[in-house]
Amino acid sequence: MTIIEETIQTLDEFIPNVISASRNLAENLRKGESLDTSVLSKLLEAIQWCLSAIEGLQKNNSLTGIPLAAITEPLGELEEALENQDHIMIADLLEYEIAAVFEEWLTVIKNNREH
Repeated sequence: MTIIEETIQTLDEFIPNVISASRNLAENLRKGESLDTSVLSKLLEAIQWCLSAIEGLQKNNSLTGIPLAAITEPLGELEEALENQDHIMIADLLEYEIAAVFEEWLTVIKNNREH
């Protein structure tokens, strides 16, 4: 297996965790729990790793169907919501924007692995 294939496989296995963590954090915030900054930090690290991996793959002409720009605006809005301590906005962004983008990307990755 090549490094490209291994990276795609790792993304395929890893992205569902990003989606799940985003949704769980959003759910906890909606329940009125305080923002777990440790969990958020780990989630943001995971997102950054995914972005770096996808960017590296795209430089090698793999996973070209993933628009990295799709996550730029939601991450910017998340930063603003964090600065404002707007937990409802944070929850909405995690669940409806960030998790949704990663679900779309996961579909592209799965389709890529099947071909």
